Amino acid sequence: MWAQSKGFFHGLVYYPQIWQRYIHFILASFAAAGFYLYFWNNRLQKKQNKELDDSIEQNIIKEGKKYGLKVMIMTTALQFVAGFLLLFSFEKDIRNLYMGDDVMLTTLLLGSLLLTGGLLYFLYLLMKHDQRKYFTLSIVSFFLVLSLMGWMRHELRESYIKPYKEDAPQTTVQTDER
Repeated sequence: MWAQSKGFFHGLVYYPQIWQRYIHFILASFAAAGFYLYFWNNRLQKKQNKELDDSIEQNIIKEGKKYGLKVMIMTTALQFVAGFLLLFSFEKDIRNLYMGDDVMLTTLLLGSLLLTGGLLYFLYLLMKHDQRKYFTLSIVSFFLVLSLMGWMRHELRESYIKPYKEDAPQTTVQTDER
């Protein structure tokens, strides 16, 4: 696949999956940044409550928390779109693995979709009620989704290289050192 590439910039427009993968990854980075904004401003708010009550600074901190949640919710919702664009940019035989040909990959995909929906729900509850339990549920579901995505990426890679492994099986050489 990469043999026809004429360099980095040519590869950015030559291969159909590059931008979908890039956007999917970058959106996850923005989502993590949204978590950080919420966490950091929540920490500042607790520290501020113990010290002085400066209403302007308190409002800035509250807006920072709200902004972090908005970033998290928006980028996570956009992940659905980016993920589906990425899924449908795969070659048909690879895409079909996620669409029912491989039970494990289909289960991983459905699980990640359900967990992402749960994450959005917990983020909404966190924005409405600002309770620690919703933050904990959100961060746990976020890391579970990331773990499932990493696992699916590994399985996708294995699917891509499976024909080559069958053509040239790996061999191991054992040396008997005494």
